[in-house]
Amino acid sequence: MKVNFKNILITGSGSGLGRAMAIRLAEEGYNIILNGRTESKLAETEKMLKKFQIDVLIKAGDVSDSNFVSSMISEIVTEKKELHGVINNAGISGISSSILDISEEDMQKIMDINFKGA
Repeated sequence: MKVNFKNILITGSGSGLGRAMAIRLAEEGYNIILNGRTESKLAETEKMLKKFQIDVLIKAGDVSDSNFVSSMISEIVTEKKELHGVINNAGISGISSSILDISEEDMQKIMDINFKGA
C-alpha cells in the first residue's frame, strides 16, 4: 500500500462502481469519505476498506438535498481539514417502465439525484 494523506469523497459508494472506486483508491492509500443514502451499505464498504489501514468516514444522506450536501462538506472540512477530491458517482435509474410512462414525480427524483446531486 502506498501512503497518501489525501481525502476523497465518493458519492454512491455503498455498492457498485462507487464501492469499487473506494476500494481502488484505498489500495493507493487515499483516505475515503463514503456517501450514500443507506448507512448499512456504507458500513459494508467501510468493512472492506479496513484492511488498507486508511481513515474512513461515513456521511449517509441524499445528495439531492442541497442542505445535506452543504452540511456534509462543512463537517468533512471540520473533521479532515481538507477535501482533495470528489467523485460524484451517485445516480439512479430505478424506473422499469418505458420512458413514455415515467411519472413527473419519478423523473424529478432522477433529475434531483443525477444532475443536482453532482
